[in-house]
Amino acid sequence: MSHIRTSTIKRLMIALLGLSILLSACNLPQGTPTLTEMDLISTQAAETVAAQLTEISRPPATAGPSTATVVVPTQSTPAPTMALPTQTLLPNQLPSNTPLPPTQAPTPCDQAKFIKDITVPDNTVFAPGTAFTKTWRLRNVGSCTWTTSYTIVFTKGDQMGAPAFVPMPAPVPPGNSIDVSVPLVAPGTPGTYRGDWKLRNATNNVFGLGDEDKPFWVQIKVESPQASGLDFLALAKSASWTSGTGNNPGVPLAYNGPDDDPNGVVKIKDSVRLEDGLVSGKVLLTYPRREENGYVSGVYTPYKVQPGDHLKGRLAFIANADGSCGNGNIVYQVSYKEGDTIQTLREGNKVCNRSQQSIDIDLVNLVGRTVQFIITVRANGPAVDDWLIWNSLRVVR
Repeated sequence: MSHIRTSTIKRLMIALLGLSILLSACNLPQGTPTLTEMDLISTQAAETVAAQLTEISRPPATAGPSTATVVVPTQSTPAPTMALPTQTLLPNQLPSNTPLPPTQAPTPCDQAKFIKDITVPDNTVFAPGTAFTKTWRLRNVGSCTWTTSYTIVFTKGDQMGAPAFVPMPAPVPPGNSIDVSVPLVAPGTPGTYRGDWKLRNATNNVFGLGDEDKPFWVQIKVESPQASGLDFLALAKSASWTSGTGNNPGVPLAYNGPDDDPNGVVKIKDSVRLEDGLVSGKVLLTYPRREENGYVSGVYTPYKVQPGDHLKGRLAFIANADGSCGNGNIVYQVSYKEGDTIQTLREGNKVCNRSQQSIDIDLVNLVGRTVQFIITVRANGPAVDDWLIWNSLRVVR
């Protein structure tokens, strides 16, 4: 019986050894082993079988003194270490470098911005020696107030009779705009002239427009007057003037009467401020009769039209005493009379809009004919602020 038990134990031990070798071969470590659930079950099963075999192989108890059997504890299998999952960030989850906002440069103390020309646009034509005023609108885009200690200063180009500097007319806080003006005189020689201007602060630092300190300027053209065939201003005194309303026949109107004559006014004015800010030379004032649709009209002495003749001039309103534009609104006509026939050459409307209106009529169809020119100014409604002037009106060739 003992022999059979021993044989059985050997066979079981051999089988157990083979099983262990097989399990070891299948689970050779690859780096640091990680026990799976199946590995744990197999290990526990093997330990159980080994314990049972040990129990079977123990000899039966015999009488006699007992011998203590010391069981050496087997080393416990460490609990498997579970690898913590790692999170893989998707491309749209990757951290990005958010750029910091750019540092804004501080606003300079003194800086200007050009808004627009109020008077005398570039390349305005003047006769030699004509006095005029250039006005710019500027905005304070700096951080300091422009006080009346600031000035407008000439920096380069053609000074055109202007002073070297003009005081700032009023304080200008940051963000506000102001109109600044300089009086000038057109040079005596034909050509194109330009003068550059900037601003100067109370400590004599000169500055201009924007970060580059650019200038603002006045640029004009000077042209000699052409040979005159008929000067409407010089001959106004000898013209026949009438005034009336609507389409009714007019009544005689005295030349050079008082400015407040209710029948109308016709006279030469000199050095008056016009709606565009310029100070005029000699101009012909024609204020219509002070009634609804009142008019004033003048018939000039006969004139024989020559080849190349043009009738040229400019129309404008005299500004109010405070420099404002006023409510002037008229209809003007330039006509001619040949025998008993009257024909209109040009008709138009002029409102007070801070600019002069030019006329240029080609007289080619009248060459060789003797005619009498007629100019008429009619109130377009009530005759309010209709201080219309004719500037440099003449026939030229």
